[in-house]
Amino acid sequence: MFSAHIEYGAKEKYTKSFADYWCTQANWDPNKQIEDIQLLLAQGIDLLLIDPLDHGVVQAGVELAMRVGVPVILAATRVQSDEYVSWVTTNEEQRGTACADWLCQAVPDGHIVVMQCVPAASDSGRWLRGVHQRLDAQSSLQGVKVMPCAWASSQAQRAMAALLDPSRPVDGVIVENGVLGLGVVQAFAERGLPIPPIAGADDWNGWLRTAKAHSVRFLAQSGGANLGLRCIELATQVLSGESVPGYVEFPYTTFDAASLERYYRPDLSDHYWAVHDLPETWIDRMFRP
Repeated sequence: MFSAHIEYGAKEKYTKSFADYWCTQANWDPNKQIEDIQLLLAQGIDLLLIDPLDHGVVQAGVELAMRVGVPVILAATRVQSDEYVSWVTTNEEQRGTACADWLCQAVPDGHIVVMQCVPAASDSGRWLRGVHQRLDAQSSLQGVKVMPCAWASSQAQRAMAALLDPSRPVDGVIVENGVLGLGVVQAFAERGLPIPPIAGADDWNGWLRTAKAHSVRFLAQSGGANLGLRCIELATQVLSGESVPGYVEFPYTTFDAASLERYYRPDLSDHYWAVHDLPETWIDRMFRP
């Protein structure tokens, strides 16, 4: 959905601003991402829009682009450098605090598991700081376990299953996204255990389908799929010579199980995200089985 918003912006909504655009995918490999940057610069691009991996070689590639006069817009993640034109992101620390606050109200004195997503290390770090700010203030909690986990439901299921001990029940879970949330639900369901409240899931249709099927009590925050369109809008301004802010805080939507029917689309595939800015024609073409 993130890439779809970029494609929609470049090919339809702001098509007059772009002669062409190239899209590459590094699949969490920093070496591939720096190679992509170098290849794109060799193509003579006029602007680089990138969701950078938090790695020194990627930072060097972003700095190289700026050094040769190609403006850079960072989407979601920031490099450890000030060499970019604009950074568009959600407030991850605020999101983490909101998740922990909801769970502390739902589970004021139990055992809590926090499932942190890797390898998106910089975003996860800010999110985890927000989680800890709230949990550390809840002195009645009996224990908090932080589990780093790869961005995959199967990994989250295995990680959660390893913690399920009848002598020490898990009373609540905070996850960084719906992919991890789905794995958590699968782990409890596989053991035939009641599913505890889960905070931090998102508007991914695969998560919503699972939450409905298992009647999960949850807090969700939109995953920012439409952040890509805001980046494209900024790109048009940069290419037109306009000044843009160096930091853009992108808003997010919060909802819970009571609003599930408003966001869940059983007629669409699991790849659909509920909070978006795409025309329904694009949704039908991309996500209707």
